[in-house]
Amino acid sequence: MLHYISHKQIDTTRYDACLENSETSLVYAERWFLDIATNENWDVLVYEDYKAVMPIPYARMKRSFWKKSLVQPYDAQQLGIISRETLSDQIYLKFLKKLKELKPLAYHFNYQQATCFETERLKLRTNYVLPLSNDYKTLFGQFSVSKRQSVRKAKRNQLQIADNVKLAIFFKFQKKNMPLKESSSVLKKKKKLLQYILENQLGEIIGVQKGKKLIAVAFFIIFKDRIYYAHSASNANGRKLLAMDFLLNHIIEKNANTDRMLDFEGSEIPGVAKFIKGFGAENQPFPVFRK
Repeated sequence: MLHYISHKQIDTTRYDACLENSETSLVYAERWFLDIATNENWDVLVYEDYKAVMPIPYARMKRSFWKKSLVQPYDAQQLGIISRETLSDQIYLKFLKKLKELKPLAYHFNYQQATCFETERLKLRTNYVLPLSNDYKTLFGQFSVSKRQSVRKAKRNQLQIADNVKLAIFFKFQKKNMPLKESSSVLKKKKKLLQYILENQLGEIIGVQKGKKLIAVAFFIIFKDRIYYAHSASNANGRKLLAMDFLLNHIIEKNANTDRMLDFEGSEIPGVAKFIKGFGAENQPFPVFRK
């Protein structure tokens, strides 16, 4: 049986256990992540005593005259169905049918559901990931020719890695160098989420310096076996000196020969996709339902 459970009625112990025992659970479905991303405005679909769960997030949207709408929350790339064991396609379709009844504006399933909804013709969005189980020499050999050249050139630029950049410095640098400006409400959630991640040792900020000047920064979420490349920015000098190539190569080299996976969190923007694929990343698509 499939049940709709309100936020206040969620059995948090069983919910957490379901995520903990799932091989496909992503950080976005964690209770703390959803609480911050939705201001605790989310419910859940539960299958057979928390054998499987599906978070249902809400927000008040300007385009729907500030009415409460089911919509994918800020910074949560994928949600979908998380289960303790393999489910049949019929069960997945029951979740989808219930979701449609709730009339979402947009909902992102996770990569595990990329094939089970083929008959529903949901749009597949791109997400590149790079398994880091091989040694660094092998991983570097899988870079594109141009990416290997870029990394070698970046190393000749005498760049340095700056560990543990302060959050305030990260936000100041990103605000100054990001082409797209974020709304105050989005920025407030972002600060709260990133602060929580750092305080609970679930991530880190890494920068790149030329001399004593910061020229690039990146925020990584580190959760279970994934390293999420969540936020980044480079200034003009950083782009010129290939600072982000240098930084990501550092992450790959540092985590080579582990069970971890580098999750680039996108992208469908051609230029960004080309940049990411240069590191040898492979597409792990996820389905999206839109009204």
